[in-house]
Amino acid sequence: MAMDYPTDELIPKHLVCSSLRQRPAWASTAAQLLESDGRRWRETYLGTHDLSLTVPHAYFEDHDVFRLLLICPDDIANPHTLDRIRDLHRLRNGRNAALIFLLNQNHQDDEPQPHSQPAMPAFMALHITLQRENTPLPILPLPTPADLHSTLQTFVAAAASASASSSVPPPWPPPIEAARDLLPHCCVAGNRGASNDGNSNSNSIGSNGSSMNCGGDSAGLASPAPLSGRAVELLTTGGWFMGFRELLAAGVGTEEGRRLGWGV
Repeated sequence: MAMDYPTDELIPKHLVCSSLRQRPAWASTAAQLLESDGRRWRETYLGTHDLSLTVPHAYFEDHDVFRLLLICPDDIANPHTLDRIRDLHRLRNGRNAALIFLLNQNHQDDEPQPHSQPAMPAFMALHITLQRENTPLPILPLPTPADLHSTLQTFVAAAASASASSSVPPPWPPPIEAARDLLPHCCVAGNRGASNDGNSNSNSIGSNGSSMNCGGDSAGLASPAPLSGRAVELLTTGGWFMGFRELLAAGVGTEEGRRLGWGV
């Protein structure tokens, strides 16, 4: 049987901004990403950011979009850089956004730049600026431009793992446990064998040998226990609405129910 492979149109695209070709430190970035995976990457003009990464959900037919800015040490002295960082943070209040900081901007053409800013002082200055501007975007250090593709792959894998762990629905409690959790709130503890004729009370039953008074004269009964948060949750979520007979049968077993003549 022939397998159906997804077409290029169905594969979520990562986007790289075409304006990177005019920036010396990132001139070959677009070409490198397109050569690494032409089916995944597409070049276009993005404006507010340099890279757009799609991260699929593990349990939903949808994906998150992460927007990244590429920054080198020389960009720190440019006022336009801070404006772009502010605009990126403003898009979604900093959610799904990050900065990639190039530590070695001379590696791309292997020619020293006499006016290049030192990487570590510029890196620390960027951290201080983000704190002062109250734009706490994460910064990913990038050793060289050649490491960009592998760094992005690691970033996408980590983001997908975090999305999967946060999207796992909580497991529903098993019905038998839910019924037993609710049963003590429907019956109150009684005194085994306490009846007017000296015989055991037919309404006192228990699966573990204890006695629970579920009917009869209420004069000698203790006050019912208040509903706990667990019981309220089970009653109001997941459709745990059942008659007392079904609840009792699930809680103490059907054999005890037959002894009472309920036919459960």
